[in-house]
Amino acid sequence: MFLLAIIISFTAYAIQGTLMAKYARQMDGLSTVVYRSGSLIFTMLPLLFFASWAEIRGISDYWLEISLAGITAVVGSALSFYSMKFMPVGIKNIFSKIIGTLWAIVLGFLFFHESITLTQAVLMALVLIAGYMLSREKNDFDHLDNNLWKGLVLTFFSQIVVGVSFYYVSYVSRELSPYVAGYFWEALIGIFAIIIVAFRPLYDGKKLYKISFREFLKIAGICSLTLFGTGGFLYAVNHGNYAITNVLMNGSVFVSILVAHYAFHEKMTKRQWIWIIALVVGIVALNYSQEIADFVARLI
Repeated sequence: MFLLAIIISFTAYAIQGTLMAKYARQMDGLSTVVYRSGSLIFTMLPLLFFASWAEIRGISDYWLEISLAGITAVVGSALSFYSMKFMPVGIKNIFSKIIGTLWAIVLGFLFFHESITLTQAVLMALVLIAGYMLSREKNDFDHLDNNLWKGLVLTFFSQIVVGVSFYYVSYVSRELSPYVAGYFWEALIGIFAIIIVAFRPLYDGKKLYKISFREFLKIAGICSLTLFGTGGFLYAVNHGNYAITNVLMNGSVFVSILVAHYAFHEKMTKRQWIWIIALVVGIVALNYSQEIADFVARLI
């Protein structure tokens, strides 16, 4: 059941994230966040069935942390959706994994005084080199602006901000309840995004991108997969090894590439596949850097 939960989780996340690229490329990033997270206010409600009333009421004790998680996620998500206009979904997702993993190590060093080992430093350097080699491989798709470096810059800043958001929501999850933290995090992303859009004409003259109610229902249907993604992940974390769960969640990269291949005809080249596989191996190795260091030490 543990493995099935992980497969359901990364598959649901990958399909949802990939199919949302269609809408992210039609509208601006903030409008995409409004429709996505606005729908999750309702579709994520079942998560609260797994929490007690005491835990739900307890969210008021963490209003600052969950609010910071929500507002930073709005910024990070808007940048992430905007980056999809410039690069294929698969390339965007693998670079998100790279930046997110490296940033998590840096945050651990800055806030939890977790030292960066020599093995981690070497692996981080190898991952960055592989990432650079992947960035040199070009695609030319008619439905994209094909400005890879602009997409990479947007992805970099989105992951930095989202990393801060994950820090706060993880704190609330550990202290209170993962189900309560997960729901109110997603709900507040939608609420804050709606508030920002309401005042947006005052600071940049833009308004919410208008779509039909039918299109909104399509978005809500796609984003409802987040419930299975989050539910599967939380089940796996609570019933299995956290490190193994995080490693296996990298399967979402391959699912997203396959979905984008058939949905948007974004076919990766052989060289891109080689570097993508190398990067996933590198990310997995970073999660087991201490075990690798111990193994090497025994050989020496």
